[in-house]
Amino acid sequence: MATKYLARRDASRLAVIGTGAMAREQVAGMLAVRPITEMFLYNRTKEKAEQFAAYIQEAHPEWQGTIHVMDNADEAVRQAHIVICSTRSTTPVFSVTALQPGTHINAIGSYLPHMQELDVETIIRADRIVVDTKEGVKHEAGELIQAENTGRWSFEQIDAEVGELVTGEKSGRQHEKEITLFKCVGVASFDLAVAMGVYKKAVENGKGMTISL
Repeated sequence: MATKYLARRDASRLAVIGTGAMAREQVAGMLAVRPITEMFLYNRTKEKAEQFAAYIQEAHPEWQGTIHVMDNADEAVRQAHIVICSTRSTTPVFSVTALQPGTHINAIGSYLPHMQELDVETIIRADRIVVDTKEGVKHEAGELIQAENTGRWSFEQIDAEVGELVTGEKSGRQHEKEITLFKCVGVASFDLAVAMGVYKKAVENGKGMTISL
């Protein structure tokens, strides 16, 4: 949802930093909302990035884009319109100098105070920062916590929660050269909403079975 409202409409190049299980759904989401034609994959273990590339081709046979396995995270980011960070890193996974104007970042991997996928300079450079919930990121988003601790950035600078974009209370991307950032640490109520959506679809399509308790 964050990508739908914050990424450029013509965003077609996707960088994926961290190619573990979390990245699978992230890529599926990007393919659903933007016309992705190229992916740039980076993982500390290159073999895992290559395995992920094979998975993408198998899981999305209808997708006819090109996948590049990169040796350097900065090079992957430098090529991208959208960047997914899905690692458990405790140190920044790319440099702010690799970011191009108009990039949208989804930082979804670090979810504890000691974790940090983004450097402080990236937080400061972002034109708009949207989060899943302000309360959640104040306690768990390591890179935001560490940025505030420097005194150079404050949680007051968060522009919106993602729900406010969906309802129209807050606006999404303002212009093509804006650098936008979505920080997510996970919210149980969001998981419940997805589960309810799946349940309703299953009932509508006669799938699954009813269990009496």
